[in-house]
Amino acid sequence: MTVVPPGPTDTPLLAKFGVDAKTMPIKPLCANQVVAEGLKAISANRATVIPGRLNRIIRSILPASLTRSMLARMFEKMPIIAGNA
Repeated sequence: MTVVPPGPTDTPLLAKFGVDAKTMPIKPLCANQVVAEGLKAISANRATVIPGRLNRIIRSILPASLTRSMLARMFEKMPIIAGNA
């Protein structure tokens, strides 16, 4: 098993939550890149892979608590979609 925490990924879900990928402070990864890096990690029998060089750098520099609080603030700004609350 390989865990792939992708971070922001440019999928239709972003638009569904009212997020414009072009206005995000960090450009989201394309889904193809996330999948390719995940499959490569599976082939290499790696337990975890963080797709995207910038995501790996940020993960190594910033404390996890700061990353969690940043994500929490981002999710708080997303509108709740009827039927998915």
